[in-house]
Parts: sequence; structure tokens; C-alpha cells
Amino acid sequence: MAKKGRGVIPSPSEGRSVASVINQSDTDLKKLIRDAVAEAINPLMARLNKIDVRLDSSEKEALQAKEKINEVECSTQSNRTEIRSIEKQVRFLENQILEAQLDRSRFLLRIQGVPEQQQQQQGDLKKDMASLLAQLIRRSDKELYEEIITVFRVASGYTEKNNLPREIFVRFSSLATRNVILKASNETELKFKGNLITIRREIPFSIRKRRFKYRKLTSLLLEKKIKFRYLTPEGLYFMYEDQSIKIKSEEQMQEFLEVHGANLTTQKDDKAEPDTAEEEAVAEQTTIKLRPRDKK
Repeated sequence: MAKKGRGVIPSPSEGRSVASVINQSDTDLKKLIRDAVAEAINPLMARLNKIDVRLDSSEKEALQAKEKINEVECSTQSNRTEIRSIEKQVRFLENQILEAQLDRSRFLLRIQGVPEQQQQQQGDLKKDMASLLAQLIRRSDKELYEEIITVFRVASGYTEKNNLPREIFVRFSSLATRNVILKASNETELKFKGNLITIRREIPFSIRKRRFKYRKLTSLLLEKKIKFRYLTPEGLYFMYEDQSIKIKSEEQMQEFLEVHGANLTTQKDDKAEPDTAEEEAVAEQTTIKLRPRDKK
């Protein structure tokens, strides 16, 4: 057997064996690479699959959350609508109560300045008031006495603060008689046992409380001698610069004052006390009830 050396060409059988070995090695190498890649990729694919599952779950949860948010928004909108409806009903009922109180007080008159007598009976007070008011409208004491339903005294913060006699409230059976007395008292000075007497219509506290919100405007109108009337349930009506003005809320009052306040304002002592008698006189003015179309 000849020895292998340099320049010796291997036999064909030996060449095929080398190629086969090379091919086999290449195959094994590719397999190893595939196995290594697969071994590295498989955990990543598993993690990606888990991430996909989580994303699907998160998308479902997000969709459910969005649906819940929509439900809550719809419920909130429904609640707001219901609340507005309830508030509207409450305002309507409050206004109905105010109008009922105002109607009930139409038969009442407040008499201020009558001195109190110790141990005076209610019957005696009724006789004194019948005699006083009959003199004012020139009718007999007995006739007017029969038209008076009841007479009673009521203390107020103003009378207690200023150490004045308690006010007398007189309820009449006839609205016409009450109106005649009120009108006559505005035209004639009335005295009782030497004391000056003031007669006013009764305005329920709940209505006076609402009207007090407009005092900033009413005080300016009084200074300018501009006549105005109160609206029911609240607001003012007056003529200004040949225009009919209706103020039905504090916002409307502020808007009016922003435009015309400078023309209405006059310089005065800011420390001066308000004229209570004049403020009371404002409440005596005729009240206008708003018609349904005016309340809009």
C-alpha cells in the first residue's frame, strides 16, 4: 500500500467519504443552530403569548370599564335631570306658599305707636282699635267693630331694640274696609291719646326676606324718587328713562346696576343709618303678581 504524501491525490472513494463527512457536519451544525435558536425563542414566544393574553384581558377590562363609565355618565345625566326637575317643583311649591301667605295677610293691618296699657284685655284693645279706625274713615264704632275678626299685639326685633310698644295686628272680615283704612291712613295724620299712629299693610317675613335682597337697588330708586312696585314671588317693576324695567333676580339687578348704577348713585355719608320708616314704606307699595308668561 503506497504511503500518502504531498501531491498524492486521494482515491475517489476517499473523496466521497470527506464530502459526506462535511455534509454531515453541516447538517449537524444547522440542527444545532436550529435547536439553539428554538431553545432561545421558545421562552420568548411563551412570554409573548402570555402578553397577548394579558392584552386581550386588558382590552376586555378597558371595554367593560368604558361601558361602566358610559352607564355612570348616563345615570349622572339622568340624576341631574331629575334633580333639576325636583328643584323646579320645589321652587314652584315655595312660590305657591309665598302667594298663599301674601293672600292670607291681605286682610291684616299693622298699627304702630299705640302705647301699651297694663292688664289690658283683648276685648278692650279691639274696642280701642275700632274706635280709632272708625274715626279715620268716618264710620260708627259698632259697625267697624263687627268687621274686625281679631286684634293682637306682636313684639318684633325693631320694637324691642328701640323700646317701642308692640305692634298691633288687626284682621278684618272685609278686604274693602281694610283697603279704605290703609288709603285713608296715607292721607291723614292719625293720633291715639296724643301719640302719632302709623298704619301699614302686613307683608309676610318670607316675602320681606326675598325683597331685602333688592335693597341696594330700591334705596337708589327711593333717592331718585323713582316709583316702583314689588313683583310676586320676587323682583321689581319700575319705569326708567321711559322704559318699563322688570328685575326678577339678583343677577338681573347686578346687570342693571352695572349699566345704570353710576347715574342712580348720589354722594352721601356711608356711615348714615338707613331710614327704617322709609324702607317700611317701600313695602306698602302694591304688589304685582307675575303672569305665567312673565315667569319664564
